[in-house]
Amino acid sequence: MSIQNFKQVLPENGNVMVVKGLSLGACAILIYVTWQILYVRLFSPLRNVPGPFLAKFSGIWLLYIEMAGKRAKTVHELHRKYGPVVQLAPSEVSFTTVDAIEALYGVQSLFPKAPWYKNMTRGGVFNRIEHGPHRERRKLLNHAFSPASVNDMAPLIRDQVQKLMRVTETHRSQGPQDFRHWFRMLSFDVSGTVFLGQPFGGLDCEKAPQYIEDLDSAFIVWDLRGRFPTLMRLISTLPSKAVRHFLTADDRIYAHGVVAFDGYLARHGRQSGRKDLLTKIVKRSLDQKEGLTDAQVAGEISNLTFAATDTSSNSLTYLFWELAKQPDLQAQMREELKDISVSAGAGVPDHRDLLNLPLLNAVINEALRKHPPVPMGLLRAIPTGGKKISGHFFPAKTIVSVPCHTTHRDPEVFPDPESFSPQRWLEHPNGTDEMRKLYMPFSKGMRNCIGQPMALLTMRLTVASLIKRYAVTLNETMKPENMEWTDHFLVIPNGGCFLDFTPVNE
Repeated sequence: MSIQNFKQVLPENGNVMVVKGLSLGACAILIYVTWQILYVRLFSPLRNVPGPFLAKFSGIWLLYIEMAGKRAKTVHELHRKYGPVVQLAPSEVSFTTVDAIEALYGVQSLFPKAPWYKNMTRGGVFNRIEHGPHRERRKLLNHAFSPASVNDMAPLIRDQVQKLMRVTETHRSQGPQDFRHWFRMLSFDVSGTVFLGQPFGGLDCEKAPQYIEDLDSAFIVWDLRGRFPTLMRLISTLPSKAVRHFLTADDRIYAHGVVAFDGYLARHGRQSGRKDLLTKIVKRSLDQKEGLTDAQVAGEISNLTFAATDTSSNSLTYLFWELAKQPDLQAQMREELKDISVSAGAGVPDHRDLLNLPLLNAVINEALRKHPPVPMGLLRAIPTGGKKISGHFFPAKTIVSVPCHTTHRDPEVFPDPESFSPQRWLEHPNGTDEMRKLYMPFSKGMRNCIGQPMALLTMRLTVASLIKRYAVTLNETMKPENMEWTDHFLVIPNGGCFLDFTPVNE
């Protein structure tokens, strides 16, 4: 064959090979897609679980939802459309049933936490996945959160609420005040006082300190690392100072915890007899062989600090936003509080006088029902051997969860669920049996929120003190969209909560 003929033939043969290659590729793709459709429709163990068509094939659609902070609201709408059991991804399912709550979160639950938790925080009780290690670590902390220990904390927390009262009085006439900020600073300083023996100085700051900014970033980073580790590893390679600063927020948080812990030991030693939580943990470490090391204590204190700061502050923010729209409800609360004595000059009651006030506790319950600080379902994994839940069998390692944002809105149990109605908690003391089964702002069982007693104590003192002294209204600059929210594990309000506090005797 001549060179001329070769040149003429080559393109034709090349084209034929390209066409054949494309045809084979198309056939391979067609075969793969066909097999995937056949598998999810005929063979997948989740084939009978309702849910979006795309969720049967891939969890990629969750990437956009998670990064946009829309998981809780999206899952809620899916349950409204598909019912109490919804497939979210090829190996992930969401429930809203009582039997699922008991199976996943009950005292006798054998479901480990999902692998997602490995990337949330560092080496503390929060990311202990298996029951054994979690139980052992929790045992070393539980004594510090016992009822007696919480009672010991009450005067320390009371001091910070007194400071909030002074801040409120000082700033209330100085233009619109963002009480989302001030409630965060209160929670931040309560954490510092209880966990490290002194406040962080948040209530002295009109602008959030760097720690709070790092906290905002860290929760987003942890959530995305847990859900999309490969993506986050790729993002971490980007040559951007801003990206690196964002991704290392948790480094700064834990470094702050080490410095704060070392400072505590330098000030107070290990046997100070103080009533704060850290003294109890440090003393326990010395008394028992299985106690925590200093590094572990510093890590747990960091974990507890950021866990307490935004959960309590968000709950207070949404509670007062709701109260500001209901002056009659405030008046009823004031009537309940009128015979409760307060400290001279500070206006803060004794917590023991608030424990059994029906309306106060109903308002707090309703705020936590409508606005749970962690709205997403806490992820668990089906244990070895698989389990049957809500009429479906699920193989081992399937990721399962029950979102309290949705269970708290069951219209059969909580009529008119989008209304803020504390009365529902008064008609039946502590709620009906059905209400209690679906109500879980602090989760349930052995892995419930360890800081629940402290959070409720702080809320009672804060709500009672402010409502007894002030009438609360929305500032004219307050926009409803400010209280719209996204979620990256925790709720993140879209804006500030601008409230006016007017003394009731004016």
